[in-house]
Amino acid sequence: MRVAGWLAAEMLSGGQGKPFSPGGVVALLRGETQESVDDLLVGTTENRYGFIQAKRAIDFSEKVDSDFGSVIDQMVRQVVERPTDGVRRPWTRELTPANDRLLLITSSRSSEKIKVLLRDILVRARSLAKGQPLIDAAVNDAERTVLEATIATAMSYWRRATGAEATEQDIQNLLSLMSIQVLDMEDGEGGEREAVRTLGTQVIVDRQQEGAGWSSVLQACRTMVERRSGLKEGKPDDIHDR
Repeated sequence: MRVAGWLAAEMLSGGQGKPFSPGGVVALLRGETQESVDDLLVGTTENRYGFIQAKRAIDFSEKVDSDFGSVIDQMVRQVVERPTDGVRRPWTRELTPANDRLLLITSSRSSEKIKVLLRDILVRARSLAKGQPLIDAAVNDAERTVLEATIATAMSYWRRATGAEATEQDIQNLLSLMSIQVLDMEDGEGGEREAVRTLGTQVIVDRQQEGAGWSSVLQACRTMVERRSGLKEGKPDDIHDR
């Protein structure tokens, strides 16, 4: 919910939500969605979408049935599954690294293997040349261990979701969509201070009211999550049911 508040502050200020959105001015937020990656959906004016799983803290694990494995499971299903209700939505299309992101947003409390090693691996995965092996996304032994375990977990969940084996290109496309970002949003932490500052300098006329403004944003996000609804650019007080 606090990650949603950070993005809502960006939306109210006309910001791009970097690096926690896929590019363009934040124009849409939805909470507790019906997507496979279901915590948050962020959309931008460039028709780009970010599917967010938010974890206060998460440890890296080579076990398929782990908290980390469940995140990979959701991201695999976001790529391979299609809506069962037959309804087309702007974000129910083939995802591309140029326009979309599968985001794990966590705090500095998460393990180094998640917030540093895997984060850097995923950045490199997006920049590999056509035909370049995926293992090149890792540059040392520690990163190779993390990458190989992530690939094995992704392949296991791909098999469960599709009944078929993933190719290396399938996994490279998946990892190219994935991104890990660190955002500390507890009371008084850096992310919260940044969101409050954004409201105070770009949204609220009276800076003495920035704390109250932040509380209002959090309440709007709480309502959004409870109703499994959304907030739209230019209409910060509206809640739109699906």
